[in-house]
Amino acid sequence: MIKRKSDMTVEIRQNPKGGVGDIQFTHVLTQEAQNKANLFSLIHLEPGQSIGLHAHQEDAEAMYVLSGHPSIVDDGETYLLSPGDATYCTGGHTHSLQNLSSEPAQVLAIVFK
Repeated sequence: MIKRKSDMTVEIRQNPKGGVGDIQFTHVLTQEAQNKANLFSLIHLEPGQSIGLHAHQEDAEAMYVLSGHPSIVDDGETYLLSPGDATYCTGGHTHSLQNLSSEPAQVLAIVFK
């Protein structure tokens, strides 16, 4: 199966999970992944934007940095990420994502069921 970029939907979420800004989510796979994933999206963070602190209980979220240098707060510790870095959150752990840099950041996020 091939899904063209032109067929992907773009959603703007305001202050997701209590974060800051109107965050752009490009939904890479939607119906195609619904039995395995709750989210499969490219997240675009402009400088100063963030996704607020939240926990994953029954699901898990993996993120892969494509560009920029976002920061993640993972169980209370802050880490600066670079392209090629990945994170994973599950089992009641908490995380948030923020872009404190002066350049945009893009992250591929997958929330597994």
